[in-house]
Amino acid sequence: MISVHPNAPLIVPMVDLQAGLAPSHAPAQWLLGRHPTVRNGVKDVLQAILTYVVASVLLGVATSRGLIPFWKVGVLISFFVVSWGTVYALVRSAWSQRLVDPQLAFVRIQIDMLAIVMSYGLITMVRGSTLQWLCLMLTFYLGRLSQRQIFTTAFIAIGLLAATLLGHWMLRPQDVVLHAEVLNLSMLGVLLPIAAFIGGEVHRLFQRAAEQGERLQYTLKDLTQLSTQDGLTGLCNRHHMLELLEEEPKRQRRSGQAFCVALLDIDFFKLVNDTHGHAMGDQVLKKFAQLAADSIGSADTLARWGGEEFLLLLPATNLDQAQATMARLHEVMRQYDWGQHAAGLRLTFSAGLAEHVHPEAPLSALLERVDQALYRAKQTGRDRTQLALAGSMAMASASAACAKPHVDLATPVKLKQPAPSLAAGAVLSHEAALQGPGPTDYPVRGLLGAIVNAVMGSDSAMRERLRLMMAGILGYASWIATIGLYAIPYGVISPGVGQLLMVYVVLTVAVFYVLIRSGYSTRWQDQQIILPQLLNACVACVACYWVAPALRPIVLQSMCVLLIFGMVTLKPRAALLIGGLFTVMLLATMGLQYSLPHPGIDLTTDALKVALSCFIFLHLSTLSFSYSKLRQSVASEQARLEQAVQQVHELLIHDALTGLFNRKYLVELLERERQRFTRSHSHFCVALIDLDHFKRINDSHGHHVGDEVLVEFGRMARSVLRETDVIGRWGGEEFLVVMPDTEPGPNGIVTLERLHQRFATLRIQSCPELRVAFSSGVAEFRVDESLDQTMERADRALYAAKAEGRNRCVLAP
Repeated sequence: MISVHPNAPLIVPMVDLQAGLAPSHAPAQWLLGRHPTVRNGVKDVLQAILTYVVASVLLGVATSRGLIPFWKVGVLISFFVVSWGTVYALVRSAWSQRLVDPQLAFVRIQIDMLAIVMSYGLITMVRGSTLQWLCLMLTFYLGRLSQRQIFTTAFIAIGLLAATLLGHWMLRPQDVVLHAEVLNLSMLGVLLPIAAFIGGEVHRLFQRAAEQGERLQYTLKDLTQLSTQDGLTGLCNRHHMLELLEEEPKRQRRSGQAFCVALLDIDFFKLVNDTHGHAMGDQVLKKFAQLAADSIGSADTLARWGGEEFLLLLPATNLDQAQATMARLHEVMRQYDWGQHAAGLRLTFSAGLAEHVHPEAPLSALLERVDQALYRAKQTGRDRTQLALAGSMAMASASAACAKPHVDLATPVKLKQPAPSLAAGAVLSHEAALQGPGPTDYPVRGLLGAIVNAVMGSDSAMRERLRLMMAGILGYASWIATIGLYAIPYGVISPGVGQLLMVYVVLTVAVFYVLIRSGYSTRWQDQQIILPQLLNACVACVACYWVAPALRPIVLQSMCVLLIFGMVTLKPRAALLIGGLFTVMLLATMGLQYSLPHPGIDLTTDALKVALSCFIFLHLSTLSFSYSKLRQSVASEQARLEQAVQQVHELLIHDALTGLFNRKYLVELLERERQRFTRSHSHFCVALIDLDHFKRINDSHGHHVGDEVLVEFGRMARSVLRETDVIGRWGGEEFLVVMPDTEPGPNGIVTLERLHQRFATLRIQSCPELRVAFSSGVAEFRVDESLDQTMERADRALYAAKAEGRNRCVLAP
């Protein structure tokens, strides 16, 4: 049925089809059209028409030799011209673009089927070839039609051919060798479903390619978003901001316009977390980011620089304009009612502002200047923006504090962490949705299930390797039945040769089955042993072609099905090799037959049939080559998809600066540890760690020193903690350690004390005289409390450690 696309216009304007296209040669433009969609559709139609041109030439040769009446050939060629001329006109005129199926694939396969039925009914000598043509037709539309449509067309074709044969037998029984024709149709009834099954495999390949392309597109989109955006605020993240900063001097060299950078720090943000909790702190950060992003210009970019710090990039902006923007931001934050989030909450920020005047000046110097300006803004009362000093003055001020070599903050540190006992569910479910289901075992259900498991195996990997061979065994079984029940009894083949062929087929199939079913074939690259199986089947077919001329139609048809088998497994070169080998072997057999002619064989008729078969073999090989390339492309896309999924997974669960697990992952891990505790009562503890006086480090030595401290602490903690412990960055200078199978006694405390001792020996490369310590609180999860309550007890223990003088660990009561 032809259906009109609901959004298609009634008339397709030719001006739209020709707009914006590259010029092409006039003959090709006239034949194919100019619009890319139309050109692709016309090329597909012309490829199908080529097969009918070859068939018409062969029919013309047969007519000139007096083998076929002229009127029959005229009827067939007229049908070819009218039907395919109409299809070409509909596609070339772009009329078919208004349909759901713009290439008219389903209409064309019905035309092919009618042509085959007409040839089968009109011309006796081509009846065997029409069966090969039917295989070629079904193969050509693989990927264009669904498996149901291919099966439906195949069975309709079998029914029409059977009806045509019945009509011939009833009207002119003397022209029909009934048992031979019934055999041909019976084999067709066996081989066509096998071909349709392979067609379903190819259709699945096309669907998988489309699905993988869509999944890859979404995954790359997620990857881009995760790699450029901060997970909490949705702002540009630090890594992406550094990339944007690198581009600005290049634009400044072209335009001569300076740009400004401001570093913002929320005043006393630590008190927000300490007084109202980290959840409120996260809410405040998100609201601050939203208000600031809404208040800046569309060309400006705001990024979360770290913790409660934000970096604002103001392109093509002078210092006066930048000051006006910062004044507007201060006013927005002062006027906003922060009390609606928490009673008594008031929020302001301090900022440093610098202008980048000279394009050749290093960005590290610009960031150093703005950092020093922020420090002076805090020293002079906060809630203000301080302009940066000139470059030389800023560097002199920085040198007075301590030597600060450049630290590459754009490259995150990746630490090796042990796989936690329970992975993050949301991350793994996202990855599983992209990669699809993995191998699973099939349960045995009853006697039939036991037999299936014994033959096919119980795991999906083994069944996948045997699936195509089972379809091939059906074809082998039909051949054995044909030789044993028809060829030998009817004298088509001598009993000795027939029995020898049957024994050869049974033994070779058994060998291939044992190699696959035993798992031995997994040592080879071709685990399904497809290429040797196809070569073996080809040898058997050629032998049968030589010794049993009456079976040649179904032999050639079987060789077509063998070529179709290679489409879903062979590599592109192997696919062409098999098609060429089939053609060479068939031509060699024909040549040998010419040199040693058998009595009663019309060599001219056989030559025409062989010529048509060779054309079909080569055409199938070309299609098989295309499908093999598609399969390789799907495998390549799968590799890209898995790599992108892994990158998304890393970004979802790791902190960009330290390489430790991030807060989102830790929250999911805590929930899984709670569930495991519910099932097995396996104790676990949490330790909340806070670096002592970390704000002082940032203010006195600069943020790059603070970042180096965070990175070094994460690296050192990972080397000191036990293999089963999982550490992550909880926020800012706070870290959370999850200690599975641990009670809050010696194990938990001793581990943290060991980390205290090791951390005391830490020397920061850029500031060797700097000494850093940390305070921590440890709490055990209890059966009568929630995770929030456990974290709250650890938080109180942490505050107790700070109140007792810091640089210590306190166990929560």
